[in-house]
Amino acid sequence: MLLSGISTEAAAAFNPQMHVSVIDNWYFMASSVVVLTIVGGLITDKIIEPRLGQWQGNSDEKLQTLTESQRFGLRIAGVVSLLFIAAIALMVIPENGILRDPINHTVMPSPFIKGIVPLIILFFFVVSLAYGIATRTIRRQADLPHLMIEPMKEMAGFIVMVFPLAQFVAMFNWSNMGKFIAVGLTDILESSGLSGIPAFVGLALLSSFLCMFIASGSAIWSILAPIFVPMFMLLGFHPAFAQILFVLPTHPYCL
Repeated sequence: MLLSGISTEAAAAFNPQMHVSVIDNWYFMASSVVVLTIVGGLITDKIIEPRLGQWQGNSDEKLQTLTESQRFGLRIAGVVSLLFIAAIALMVIPENGILRDPINHTVMPSPFIKGIVPLIILFFFVVSLAYGIATRTIRRQADLPHLMIEPMKEMAGFIVMVFPLAQFVAMFNWSNMGKFIAVGLTDILESSGLSGIPAFVGLALLSSFLCMFIASGSAIWSILAPIFVPMFMLLGFHPAFAQILFVLPTHPYCL
């Protein structure tokens, strides 16, 4: 989700109406889950683990069974999730659904696709709220802030990182440096005849190289997107294509 937002901001330098959806690379992501799971499992099982020593020791950890209250909460949460999905489906599936495009009545693009991130957030909030009320974890309104603050403590480092990255992208667009560099690189690639596959491979190799030093994929893409997204747009490619060239080499270990 974060990558698509960065791509959208970078594309706004040339086309403010351009929108990169969180599902634009869905086919690649869906297929890569299967491939990477199999390949990663085989490499771990056949190559990495045999080189490690055998661990011997006692573990005191035990699996705890769910209480009756937790089971009831899960049932309520399941029912609420189904009702939420059904409500969204009723607003998307009919041809005149309110979450479809109001003019062409299409799903892509539509308010549903553009607003899928807040819909996902709302879904988990509603389901979590139902579970908390059912298990009596949430008894009053004052319980909500505490339950929301505790998990956010573990995300403090991520939030601190995202804030300067957002400022970097905004300043890059404001200064038009992305445009100047993108136009310059486009001219060089077109004049040298390297605007096709060599450009694709170049971005993939650069992304993979940076991933050796920076563990966060969103941080790397925040640096590269303001330059390479406009550059590929000038070459006639959609911003999502530049994004997939970045995801392709970094997806296994840097996102």
